[in-house]
Amino acid sequence: MSTLDPQLEPPGDWQSPYTPPPGGAGGPTDEARRGAGYVWICAGLSLAMSCCCVLSALGMSMLPRDEIMRQLPADLPNRDQFEQMLPMLAALMGAVGVLVLLIPAVVLGVLGFKVRSGGRGAVVASMVILGLQGAALALVILINLVGVLVNRSIGDLIGVILMAAILAVYIKALAALWAALNPRSDSGMPPVGPWGA
Repeated sequence: MSTLDPQLEPPGDWQSPYTPPPGGAGGPTDEARRGAGYVWICAGLSLAMSCCCVLSALGMSMLPRDEIMRQLPADLPNRDQFEQMLPMLAALMGAVGVLVLLIPAVVLGVLGFKVRSGGRGAVVASMVILGLQGAALALVILINLVGVLVNRSIGDLIGVILMAAILAVYIKALAALWAALNPRSDSGMPPVGPWGA
């Protein structure tokens, strides 16, 4: 029985024992775990795309030019200029594979652990990296889509669909990170004071 004046008693059973949320007090929230999962998925996708770019760059630099040009359509516009630009295109593709895809993939893999533990800085950094990669991917999709409309190539269309699916995963990851940055207020935490203030 409380010794306080009954008129001063707060409404409700605020003296009942507090039950911590799943994961324990201070443990990772559902939003943080979901955001970290998406960060690791995007890190894997970035690593896979990096491997494709680096292997393509190695193939373009190691294979004979005649073999590469034989694989291209005979009616390709500016075919001679394309043959002269092959070394530069290979170097550019390798740089993109390492700088834009491989290094961010490693950074995202490390940031995922910080995101899971609720680090707001890691969440913001992950959103920046995924946002930049997503913007670059959207630009590549747009360029390839124009190529599909011009050349009407089924192979290019499959590539656009695949990149669009990867972009959808990136957008989903950004939404999950935004939710981790702004978790729900109904997290099961006890009120600040005995009066619920």
